[in-house]
Amino acid sequence: MEGIEGENKNYDPVHGILLNIEASRIASHLGVRGANYIVDAACASSVTALEAATGELLSGDHDMVIVGGVNTHLAPESFIGFAKMGTLSANGSYPFDERADGFILGEGSVVFVLKRMKDALRDKNHIFGIINAIGSSSDGKGKAIAAPNPKGQILSVERCFENIRPGIGPDDIGFIEAHGTSTTIGDQAELETLNALYKHAKAGISSIKSQIGHLLGCAGSVGLLKALLAVNKGILPPNGQFESLSKNHDLSASSLFVVRDAEEWRIKGKASRKAAVSSYGFGGINYHMVVEQMTDLYQPLCRDIFADPAYDFNDDRIVVAGLGVFLPGAKNTEEFWEKLQSGKKQLSEIPRAHFDNDAYAGLDKMSFYRLPKVKAGVVKDYKFNNLKYRMPPMMVKSIERAQIFGLEAAGEALESSGLLKALTPANKVGVILGTISGERQSKNIIRVRKQFIGDLLKNCRALDPEKRTRLSEKLVDAIRKAIPENNEDTTPGLLSNIISGRITNYFGLNGANYVIDASCASAFIAMRNAVRNLKHKDLDFVLAGGVDCNLYPAVLMAFKRLGLLSEGDCNFFDSRADGYVMGEGAAIHTLTTYKKAREYGMDILGEIHDCAVRSSAPDHLLAPSEQTFVSVINEAYSKSGVRKQDISHLDLFAFSNIFGDMVEKQVVENCFDHEMHCGNIKSQFGYFKAANPAVAMAKLMLMNKNGKILPDFNYDPEHSILKDCRILKPAGQMMKGKKGRPFRFAANVNGIGGNHCHMIMGALPAILETEHPVLEAEFKAAAGDDIVLMDHAYSSDNRGKNSGWWRFCPAREPRGAG
Repeated sequence: MEGIEGENKNYDPVHGILLNIEASRIASHLGVRGANYIVDAACASSVTALEAATGELLSGDHDMVIVGGVNTHLAPESFIGFAKMGTLSANGSYPFDERADGFILGEGSVVFVLKRMKDALRDKNHIFGIINAIGSSSDGKGKAIAAPNPKGQILSVERCFENIRPGIGPDDIGFIEAHGTSTTIGDQAELETLNALYKHAKAGISSIKSQIGHLLGCAGSVGLLKALLAVNKGILPPNGQFESLSKNHDLSASSLFVVRDAEEWRIKGKASRKAAVSSYGFGGINYHMVVEQMTDLYQPLCRDIFADPAYDFNDDRIVVAGLGVFLPGAKNTEEFWEKLQSGKKQLSEIPRAHFDNDAYAGLDKMSFYRLPKVKAGVVKDYKFNNLKYRMPPMMVKSIERAQIFGLEAAGEALESSGLLKALTPANKVGVILGTISGERQSKNIIRVRKQFIGDLLKNCRALDPEKRTRLSEKLVDAIRKAIPENNEDTTPGLLSNIISGRITNYFGLNGANYVIDASCASAFIAMRNAVRNLKHKDLDFVLAGGVDCNLYPAVLMAFKRLGLLSEGDCNFFDSRADGYVMGEGAAIHTLTTYKKAREYGMDILGEIHDCAVRSSAPDHLLAPSEQTFVSVINEAYSKSGVRKQDISHLDLFAFSNIFGDMVEKQVVENCFDHEMHCGNIKSQFGYFKAANPAVAMAKLMLMNKNGKILPDFNYDPEHSILKDCRILKPAGQMMKGKKGRPFRFAANVNGIGGNHCHMIMGALPAILETEHPVLEAEFKAAAGDDIVLMDHAYSSDNRGKNSGWWRFCPAREPRGAG
């Protein structure tokens, strides 16, 4: 062990290995207190991040966003994985060329600062370019999870131009920065897509991968950078080393051309130069964006707000219209509610199929690598129906457990909402899930580097040479037998974003799909982004929530070193609290607008009033901040207009250690001044890490649906730190709702990396359950404080001035004008 650690004995900082800390460290360094998180859409990740960033700006939640991509994955696993898939070239990267036979890998980082146009003009910033629009889609059914699909790609281009400001069409585009991976099938599908929509544009095409290789998750950002340089320099950049168009492509009847040598970009009159950028990712996710040169002629657009006299502000209420769970002791929502009411713990020892807990517990108690014998919420007695999901048995062996759990929960979420039977081609149903990297990533590293690990034993000089050689050979052989060898299914099987990708692929969903990593706040950010996509009309429905199946030693070790892993039971807000008990599972909500839910005849479980998030990263990456928590809670109520005193139940984050719980208790006492019930699922089902906010929300939605507040089965007056609390009053028995008073719930969330979050949700006002539209004045009289006449995503002006309509000029920028 000492030989492995070298001079860095026992150095394994938790925040040095978590993916989301890439964003958190930037926030910490720059003093940024807005949300920080990572998105994963495979090779389309950085454009997914750009799309999310425009949402942060146009919603009004943030005034500036630092966004981009980074790739340093030049590790053996990447090369072997892509080689097994037949996409890695031994010769070079030649997009669209006769020599194209795959891509080569590259590393790098590209980061942008985005602002709303009106703010950049006000601040006299140098504007490098304008994002006119971003279109997104998923391929849906039809092809393998990693195969490109022109139909899905065409959808992303069409949606880009649906969102664009008036007066810009495909024929106005002079340059297209293609995804251009240099794979035969990929290039063929992409040129087919571009030719279908840009046939008459006379645009030049090239791909940056011809010069610096494929930067994977950063590929879209570097493509955008190239396009911005092109529109500013007035040069059409070449497709590096291009010689002749592959016989697989036919542009003979098209005005499109692959740029061989750099040439002047000529435009007519005073028109600005405009370029398009495509970015695609494994999992069937497609993005297309249009960027424009900034000129002195550019003027913000005037927009009519609520210009439609038939518009009803209730239409845009965000509601939960379906729910699916796959949890310990509860493979569906009916079983989940049954177990919640019983209070029975769904915890057990960790099965040997996961890992040998006894071996770790047997280490010396002072060992840095010891794991105590722990309990966990494990999904048992489950057999995956690979025939149902059209997967060969050999493929299933390579698939991360989270991908399977996600399919099961998504199926129930779709079916319970009735959406499964109503899906149409080119639908706008997206999937946004919170998760963290899975166990197969780690196992694959061990498999690929087995010989290196074996050599470490061979070089242990303290052992007899013959013995260390024999041990080395046995260890390598054991690894070979225990972990499946790399094949074409390995990489898709372990990529986190394929959790959402398999859902869109199997169920035939054509909205965007991606996953978010914000550590333990991941599912919260996913649901928040889903709400925003619905408000901006990018999507009609979103499957939003979280999946986390990580019950392997490295994860448990990380929580142990943070003092957050219990050796017994999980006791929150309790003098005996010594950490979490972990769990695995999935919870997925079908989110849509009130208008769409009524249009499709859906039952509504409840509505989301507001989601707020702020970061304490400048102060500390790991510890909760009382000041940040107080500010984010107060912001949520200020934005939503919901009165704090209407909250019936607060779902605590429940750090389950004395320090964290005392901080949260003080936060609650600083923010609220009325009695309310409280609770948490950790002690009964385990802690679901990235998925936990979605599981907590599932519990609250079922409480709302059933008109009951569950008892706090964890509460023990002898040990509770809430005995003298004037605010939090754990319910000792099932509490039924009062007639005429709709439930209001709230939930606290905290994530490693500094994100502090608060969500407000509850029942719809009773009057909205009727089928008859009501006038605003009648609605106010009937519902009183249940209605909030605010629309922060569009304007801060007073709602209802004059006749209820007004012309606001300049208004929020056109969609994507970040």
